[in-house]
Amino acid sequence: MKWYIVLVGLFWIVIGLMALAATKKTMLTVANLIKNTRRQTLGLTSLIFGVLLLISASSTQEAWFVSALGIIACLKGASIVLVSEQKMKEVLEWWMGAPELVHKGWGALILILGIVMFYII
Repeated sequence: MKWYIVLVGLFWIVIGLMALAATKKTMLTVANLIKNTRRQTLGLTSLIFGVLLLISASSTQEAWFVSALGIIACLKGASIVLVSEQKMKEVLEWWMGAPELVHKGWGALILILGIVMFYII
């Protein structure tokens, strides 16, 4: 399942670059995606993403790292489904109200994680 790790790495690199280059536009796009998608769908997507990371971890040099990311994704998916609608709205409002520097920092982190995914194959 190395192809999955490559796709995840490429996706994270693209998202990280977009977040660094066009921060406001990227954050508005993400916010609209979250607002217009059912919570259960977002949670299930994150859960599937995490399970696939856990399955493909054994095909990498640093299986512990990919496994940790998979566990985090699974926990995120479960929390999205289990948290109330009101709490999700509060989190989204907090995230959108954060300074641009915070969003650029997260974009840089995502970019680094994408590069690391390519490195550990």
